[in-house]
Amino acid sequence: MRLGFSSLGSVPPAGAALFLSVLAPLVGPGGAYKLNVPKVLLPFSRDKRVPFVLGAEGGCYSWDSTRHDTVTIEPVYENGTTCSRRALLTTCSTQATKLASVVMAEEIVTGHLLRCDVIVDLIDHVEIISRTREIYVEDSPLELSVRALDAEGNTFSSLEGMEFEWSIAKDDEMENLELSSKIRILKYSEAEYSPPDYIVEMEREEKQGDRILVSGIKTGAAVIKVRIQEPSYKKVAAAMVRLLVLENIFLMPSYDVSLLVGAYIRYKIGKVVQGKITEAELPLEHYELQLRDEAKAPGGSDLLPVAELDVDTATVTAMQLGQVNLVFVHKSFSVQPGNRWILEVKRAYTITVEVYDKSSSKIYPSDNLRITHRFPGEHFEEVTSFVNGTYHIVRILKDGVSIIKASLVSVLLQSGLEDFLLAPISHEQEVKIYLPIKLTPSFLAFPHHPLDALYRYRVQVTGGSGNFTWTSSNQTVATVTVKGVVTAGNSGDYRLGHRLQRILSGAIKLQFPVHVLKLSKMELLPFHADVEIGQTLEAPLMMYHTEKETGETTAFTDCSLLALDVSMDKQGVFALDAE
Repeated sequence: MRLGFSSLGSVPPAGAALFLSVLAPLVGPGGAYKLNVPKVLLPFSRDKRVPFVLGAEGGCYSWDSTRHDTVTIEPVYENGTTCSRRALLTTCSTQATKLASVVMAEEIVTGHLLRCDVIVDLIDHVEIISRTREIYVEDSPLELSVRALDAEGNTFSSLEGMEFEWSIAKDDEMENLELSSKIRILKYSEAEYSPPDYIVEMEREEKQGDRILVSGIKTGAAVIKVRIQEPSYKKVAAAMVRLLVLENIFLMPSYDVSLLVGAYIRYKIGKVVQGKITEAELPLEHYELQLRDEAKAPGGSDLLPVAELDVDTATVTAMQLGQVNLVFVHKSFSVQPGNRWILEVKRAYTITVEVYDKSSSKIYPSDNLRITHRFPGEHFEEVTSFVNGTYHIVRILKDGVSIIKASLVSVLLQSGLEDFLLAPISHEQEVKIYLPIKLTPSFLAFPHHPLDALYRYRVQVTGGSGNFTWTSSNQTVATVTVKGVVTAGNSGDYRLGHRLQRILSGAIKLQFPVHVLKLSKMELLPFHADVEIGQTLEAPLMMYHTEKETGETTAFTDCSLLALDVSMDKQGVFALDAE
């Protein structure tokens, strides 16, 4: 987005002319006899006879093969007639070696012969073919297909019907990334696209063929892997392709804009989701707006920029004559664990600084880069940092809101001199820091009730942002309300009733166990047993579950729903309180 401010030949004998007019329909336009391909290379397969359609022009043909043990031929007739211009070639070799056959097509009227060499060979390696390596989030899917080659690098003519295994693989260039969350493999039946008939049939049989569709889910990178799903080719290495999933975003308006000095324009961010244009909210998760390539008008002030940008509202204000480009750039910071800028006091985090070019391609963080950084000492303690400034381990000291900053200022040359950038590349990041989340109690344990009575217990929570989301990993064992009230006790198998209950505050997650276990033992805890007449004596009773294998005991948090039979050896001394 750019912003501007301001010789005839002899006549043949009659007999010859009559002869040509009779033969014209047989030989076709121009009298051409042709095959669609001169050579066919088909893969050996024990599981599948790979087909290929051989076509001819200029008449009707009969077909034959010099080696019927290598390739079979089945004529294809046109519209129920006896005229064949196509033949279905099918591999039938049982030998895992290179074999060749000659297919002859004879025009049935003139006897004209056409020849095609058919070779059956082993696949040496496979490749993945794609029209692009970039796809957009929730946009049209991308088709990937397999190209198979022999040992000499020749491409096989057909892989129809062969079974392949497509999967998402680990990306060696990325760490701590769940690739399956970035991209997914689609069936053609799940999309509005028509594949070849054999792919439709394979999908019905829950098999994968030589082509698939992939769809972007979240921005990032993903690696797709394919291998031949046939024992004969178990030693053939899998092929891989790395795809980049991008946000399909653009500025609105998307044309060049001229402003008067002092005037401003507020941009909107358009986003394409499933073919529909929607407005994206600021700030964007992976990109930010920047003004670049500033060109001031002659005589312009060196103290003022051509324009100023409010990144929170995407508003550009003209400050003086000139022009400047408004562009999307990839954000330059990342943090682990969590990959979110919501941090906890007393925890250590790894912060990396990444550099991207104008096309959002990541620059390799070489050792001779010099990136300065600033972590406010009030909130951060620097544990270690790389010399080039791209990698830092910090410990969080205090809660609050803080700004961290990094700038690429120079490159250290082999001569020892520093080559400083005329315009350092900088980036700031706002960080929200909270006190650690603490749950009271740290776990819950309830005895299994024979009548499936349910216990309810409210968990107390401190720290975090105060905005919590509660979830249960198994609602048959325990459920939880939005206020943290846990309901548990109804478990089909109390011995296997251990489940996790989770609480989230922004990007901060905490887990604690909820147990529904069998009652193993109970005991009265030591207490002061002397009491005045008329006063109440409370006897603390504790119930436990004991693991038979380890002998480890777990005290129950609440056992108030269990019916107790209380008896005393001397009557008339104490009266049991009904409560």
